[in-house]
Amino acid sequence: MLNSMLVGKDAKDKLLLGINKVCDALAPTLGPAPRLVLIDSDEHEKDPLILDDGVNISKFIKSDCPYEMAGIKLMRMVAHEAQKASGDGTTSATVIAKHLITNLFEMTEHPVMLEEELKKAWEDFKNHLEESKWEASPEQLREVCLSALNYDGLSADCIMEAFDSVGAEGIVMVHEHPGELTKVETTQGLTLNKGFVSHLFAGSRDGKVVYENPAVLVTDHDIVTFDELVPALQCAAENKKPLIIIAAGWKPHAIQNLLLNAVNGKVMACAINAPAGGEERAEIYEDIATSLGCTPILAAKGERLEDRIYSLDSFGSAEMVSIDRNTTVFSGVGGKDEAIEARIEHLEQLKEDADHPFYEQKYSMRIAKLRGKIATIKVGGLTDVEVRERHERIDDAVNAVRSALTGGVVLGGGMMPYKIETGFVAFDNALKSLVQTMVKNWGREMPQTDDDWIFFDASTGRFNAYDNHLVDSHDVILNSVKAAVSVATLVLKTETILTESE
Repeated sequence: MLNSMLVGKDAKDKLLLGINKVCDALAPTLGPAPRLVLIDSDEHEKDPLILDDGVNISKFIKSDCPYEMAGIKLMRMVAHEAQKASGDGTTSATVIAKHLITNLFEMTEHPVMLEEELKKAWEDFKNHLEESKWEASPEQLREVCLSALNYDGLSADCIMEAFDSVGAEGIVMVHEHPGELTKVETTQGLTLNKGFVSHLFAGSRDGKVVYENPAVLVTDHDIVTFDELVPALQCAAENKKPLIIIAAGWKPHAIQNLLLNAVNGKVMACAINAPAGGEERAEIYEDIATSLGCTPILAAKGERLEDRIYSLDSFGSAEMVSIDRNTTVFSGVGGKDEAIEARIEHLEQLKEDADHPFYEQKYSMRIAKLRGKIATIKVGGLTDVEVRERHERIDDAVNAVRSALTGGVVLGGGMMPYKIETGFVAFDNALKSLVQTMVKNWGREMPQTDDDWIFFDASTGRFNAYDNHLVDSHDVILNSVKAAVSVATLVLKTETILTESE
């Protein structure tokens, strides 16, 4: 029940306290000279975490004051939106959001008028950023990677090797492993543009289901009852394997019972949304089964789930599977090379015989999936704490490189937002906070006037009067500022906070 309220300046002051708490924790982690945040929480049953990853750090920041907590949750939203859009730039987004909200609160104009000015400034910023971007060279891609890694050259080598092996459109995965060294392995893989049926299957902090050596059931049936799955689940459990179920559809009774058993730890399983529909559905399930090395149970051929006698050979396999809301990636698939090649030859013949470009494209896409390569960066370290911290940095760097590949790059080290002038002072000053924060993290002070310098080199912490070599991903910068503007617009018009109090 909502039974506590603050209005006006009192409400905004409390919101700012929560917003500042998040920014105070995250700002020192920004840039190539970051500090780390140690997290020792009862919510995390393992060893303490040591991170410089904004979205994960923000999850642990709390306050006993419900009004401050509202501000903290808003900043979590900023970090989450930046992470969701481009996988990096979460700390940048929170730093900009904090300064933008503070600047707006200090202005006396009506919130509706300020909102209009902010929208115009945002559009102007987008246009400037778009005009300033260019396609990254291999050297500049490496610079994006190094910047995201705080200039860890060995990890950058692994990431660039991974992208070189699978190409710009390939899949690069990041996993922890028990060794001391970080290394790259490239394997045959399969990517489905469908994720888990329910987020409740995901128990990890990053919202993913990750299994090693799973058994995979492939069928184009709709799963009507949980009982249909029991024999397959029992067989997988007897062989000590998690079960991935790829099916055409799920009736409420079946998925609810599977979820209940999975959440309670009675089974280790995950249901995947239907990867195909329409007239080619059965064919696509055959593609998937060929890649994973199993025989699918196809309603199109009159086969029934209840008729299958399960053994380990009944299932497909992979060395690793990673599943999130929208994507499923199998690496080290169990299909035989000769079977996959035969399937590809079959599809190439169908493509050659196709009488319309639409069908040619469909066959090309299916062939590309069967030929898929997955590069896995196996993150090592001397201790579990070191591995987890390095894992977060490498994951961010992979996302930054991918964004730079697809969206281009701009002047780096926070200098592009620093130099863009929209004429709306509250917005422009917030953009400058990125460079100002990185200067502070280097233990330096900003020059008194802009006449003394043109660029700040975030990699060395020095000011100079000439261009620098740093580049940032266009999309990461764009989405960081977008997330900050979105939340600032909402906070700007907030006049009342209602919360539950004990």
